Formats: sequence, structure tokens, C-alpha cells
Amino acid sequence: GVNLRHNNVNKLATTSTGVDITGTVTVDGLVVDGTSNFNSNATFGDGNELRLGADNDMGLFHSSGTSHIRVNSGTFKLRADDIRFTNQAGTSESMRISSGNVGIGTSSPEATAHVSKAVAAGSDNLALRIQNPTNAIDARVGIGFHVNAVTGSGWDGAYIQSANSGSDDGDLRFGRVTNDTLTEAMRIDSSGNVGIGTS
Repeated sequence: GVNLRHNNVNKLATTSTGVDITGTVTVDGLVVDGTSNFNSNATFGDGNELRLGADNDMGLFHSSGTSHIRVNSGTFKLRADDIRFTNQAGTSESMRISSGNVGIGTSSPEATAHVSKAVAAGSDNLALRIQNPTNAIDARVGIGFHVNAVTGSGWDGAYIQSANSGSDDGDLRFGRVTNDTLTEAMRIDSSGNVGIGTS
């Protein structure tokens, strides 16, 4: 083999399988064919991107305190038995996707969406908030219950919805859904009155 030395220390040596390099390598560009194995960290400077794919379809980079995953086109998949979102130290988990269930505030989600928020007894506990930021009379927001397999304008079910009454509060409406059309059945207005068959 061939050896290159600096201060009588081997820095580059050719072998029967390739080249062994000791120390830091600085290059303007690097193209790698085949599989590369790293036995230590691969460090990229701030703003420099690790690019994957024949057309640089995906990139990983960090810049100005924010980390990025870039996907130019196609589908981005995360493949794991559990996907967990934690703080930087890994000591506090905020969300988990496990067996198709999403858990927020719980590490053992038991439904498609499972939200858990523990507070002391006697304290209000709004674990889920749904908002329509339109600040106008009759701005509405609610939840639909879809009970058939039809998508688009053919879905049926029921709904619960709140609407801005124009006086910094809202009413609560209950009704059915037929072919994507909402029909109100009952309302609790902002004064606490209950109307059935009347708005």
C-alpha cells in the first residue's frame, strides 16, 4: 500500500479494500457511490444540508436555531412501532403515535385520538379547544359525528356546534347531518334558555 505522512504520522493509507484516512478531511464536494459506514458523528455546519435522493429530494439541516426536514415532492413517511415527540432532553413527552392511535398527554393512547390532562378535583378542565378565529356574529365552530362510509357531500351523522352571539359569548347547537346538510334540533342560547324545534 501507499502511505502519506505528516510529521511522521500516517494520515492516508491505501489498502486492499480502499483508503484509510486519519484526521479531518476538508473537501469542496464529495460524491459517494455505494454504502457508507460512519463509526462516529457526521457533523454539518449551520445552514449546511444533508441531501438524499438522486435529485436531492430530501434534506436535513439546521439554521438559526431551527431544525428542518425538507421534502421536495412525493410522500414523507416515518416508520416505527412508536413515534414519540419529546423535549430536547427526552425527559418530557408531549405526543405519541402508537398502533395508529394518537396520544396527547398520555403515553398509552387507547383511541384514535386520546387527549389527557390531569387537574385537581373541582378545577375546570378544557382538555380540547376548537376555535374559529373569525370575530363576527354567527361565526361557528363545532364537531361532526360521521356515521357512514360515504365521503364528500354524502356523509350523514350528527353535530354539536357553537356560534358567536355577538355579545362576547356563544350558544350551543345540537342537530343531525344528512348528505352534508346540517339541521338543528336543539339549542342552548347564551342566556341559558333551551329551545327544541326553535332557534
